[in-house]
Amino acid sequence: MLLAVMLVGLFMNAAIPRAFNDAGWVFVATFLLIHIGRTVWLLRVGLDEVNQEHFVRVLIWFITAVPLWLTGAVVCGGAGLAWWVVAALVGLAGDWTVYPLPGRRLQSRQVGLAGGYLLERGRLFMIIALGETVMTTGTALTAAPHKPVTLLTAGVAFTGTIALFWLFFGSCERVGRHYEWTEDAMRAGRSGVISLMASVTGLIAAAVADERVIAHPMEHAGLITNLLLFGGGPGLFIATQSWHGAGLFDGLYWSRLLALSCLVVAGMLTLAATVYLAVVIAAAIVVVLAALEERRPTGDAHAKPTS
Repeated sequence: MLLAVMLVGLFMNAAIPRAFNDAGWVFVATFLLIHIGRTVWLLRVGLDEVNQEHFVRVLIWFITAVPLWLTGAVVCGGAGLAWWVVAALVGLAGDWTVYPLPGRRLQSRQVGLAGGYLLERGRLFMIIALGETVMTTGTALTAAPHKPVTLLTAGVAFTGTIALFWLFFGSCERVGRHYEWTEDAMRAGRSGVISLMASVTGLIAAAVADERVIAHPMEHAGLITNLLLFGGGPGLFIATQSWHGAGLFDGLYWSRLLALSCLVVAGMLTLAATVYLAVVIAAAIVVVLAALEERRPTGDAHAKPTS
């Protein structure tokens, strides 16, 4: 099943750049084949009664959205995107509500999930994202003139990236213990996957910002650059991780809230500053946050969660 998904996914990914032109049908056909085929395969491997019920619901909800995906392929362009957004929202709604059906109730705590395995896959995914981010920084540095300010900017950008990953991996042990003890592993896992995707989005934004500042370190930052440097990059990453932690452990750390506030204020104050100064400030905020998190007492991490 995994190899078949990889093969079909190869064609789906190849169709994405032209999905709003002549390759819309290829994208939709392969996308539907992956999701429907994978779910049907799971229903035939001898799952327990609860998981069998769960994936029947998943299949029904996804088939409900099939007309929306097909309509998006027919109309193409911006209208096609609108249809696909609605179809994606249907899937997300089903995911968040555990795919309810009339007269048939199923609580997420009834569905088993190997939380530790999911967390390990998430760690590996983040390591790949780290490699891509570092490679983007290296590629930008190779193409830029090797002046002192360029080298400084690249070093600072790399340091900020490492600090973000320090924040992620620093909490993995505590999250892993929660997955082992929680009575609702499906809810925790769903939150983990969503936060992982949003965090990777933040890393992509940070990589784009690093590329811009390394190429033009002496220019004025401007709105777009600062949105990437302070908001879309570290801001989104830290906010997502904070939301995930608050959902698991019922609390927000003041250090993260303070860091997010500092990123917002610094992003507005450095709009007219040079790019290298803006990246230094953004990286400094993330590095200080990582240092504060490293010094935080860990005694509460050993307490068994209640849900």
